[in-house]
Amino acid sequence: MADNLPYNFSDLSDFLRQFPTSLSSATCSAYTKAVRSFLTFAGEDAANIFGETDRILGDWFVDMIATGISIKTASYYLDNLCSILGAAIEKTLFPDYSFRSLKEKVRVFKATESFIPVSDSDLSRLLTMVRTSDKQNGEIAIYTDIAILSLIYPDISLEDTLYLKKKDLDTLPPECREFAERHVSSRKSYIFPLGQSATTPSQIRHKAEKKILSLLRYRGIPISGNVSDSLTNLWIGTALRCGYRASTIASVFNRNHPLLQIVSGTDTNGYEQKDIFGNIRTVLVENPKRWHVMRLRQGVKFSTLKNRFDIFRETLPTPDTFYPCEEIAHKIGRKMVYKDKPLIPGIVFIKTRSTDIAPIMHHVGDIAWCMRDRSRRDCPYAVISRNAMETFQQVIGQFTSDSKLYPLGTVELKPDDRVIIIGGDYSGTEAIVEKSPKDTTGDIIYQIRFIDDTGFEWHIPKDQRLLRKL
Repeated sequence: MADNLPYNFSDLSDFLRQFPTSLSSATCSAYTKAVRSFLTFAGEDAANIFGETDRILGDWFVDMIATGISIKTASYYLDNLCSILGAAIEKTLFPDYSFRSLKEKVRVFKATESFIPVSDSDLSRLLTMVRTSDKQNGEIAIYTDIAILSLIYPDISLEDTLYLKKKDLDTLPPECREFAERHVSSRKSYIFPLGQSATTPSQIRHKAEKKILSLLRYRGIPISGNVSDSLTNLWIGTALRCGYRASTIASVFNRNHPLLQIVSGTDTNGYEQKDIFGNIRTVLVENPKRWHVMRLRQGVKFSTLKNRFDIFRETLPTPDTFYPCEEIAHKIGRKMVYKDKPLIPGIVFIKTRSTDIAPIMHHVGDIAWCMRDRSRRDCPYAVISRNAMETFQQVIGQFTSDSKLYPLGTVELKPDDRVIIIGGDYSGTEAIVEKSPKDTTGDIIYQIRFIDDTGFEWHIPKDQRLLRKL
């Protein structure tokens, strides 16, 4: 919130939720749906609405379109929310503001209907095309790699891609080179053998467009106008699926696309642009699973989130979750009662692909949100590096199934080996290995013995990853 604005979002948030209840039943239902959709999308960003109204509302509208909501319904939701905000202006809960400019941009976009959302199945087919491209032969192989290279390297146009030369290989990002290097010949200067020396540029482009459009149709990938428009549509759709807001995309993607005209681009520098483009390439070429941080909304329990994932298990890409807890014992009468206490209440770690976060948030956004990296102006979903995650797990002494952290000298421990505990309870304590009990988790659990400061002797099991040989 800007320092010179006296408005408090918690008051506005309450107003957004409560105002519809004073209206007729039908209007209340319509307004409530719009409010729920907006708050689910905005998350933490809702607090900035006073200073960046057009950007946040524009990002929300684009997000609705990208998730498959019809333009008519998205416009209806936007109009309803603007009406509520208009009432908030009258109550002095919101600064005097005109939504005319934003609505005019939406009207222009509605007239073009120039964007086709990238659905789960569309993205799956696109990724399959990328990952099986090395198994193609003949002309199909050539035009498949041209299409992929034009998509994942939007810095250059389709025409420039058709005329790439061997000397240009070093200028391509590493993820792009493999799609070009397959076609390099020592006898030709151009990377792709399209008869550039004997055919006119218009003929080469016409054939390339025809072949690529046929390829996309065959793969069941959505087409929007010509080849360039279709590849632009796919890039924007993938970026939105990766959690980038439309305003961020507009600031780095130099395309005059009607969808991006709805929002005002945020300020980004060259490094951030390179980073965003690189992330999209990584997703399209690899799409790895990475750790992200989810924050439960106030009063929401972890079990509620797990139940929601279970409900949509058949249609939602369910992430791996990590909610570290410690066991607390209480004595009630003569009975010991054990209860799990979260180490970091409300913070859930989820491991999923970047492209899966958006659909996940549309199913659980009312009870949790995925935290973003606020240190960057493009505010992408925050990613926890593998090293950071493994260090954290080592410190708390709890591990996820994908963690294979083995300190030097601990892979093979034998009875009577001296070790030091390097994480979790008793960290820093020296001990003696007694035996390795039956392994039931896929990782070795050693029985160790040590004497504490009070003189008591302890015999406890300890995960191999928490022991270092002395």
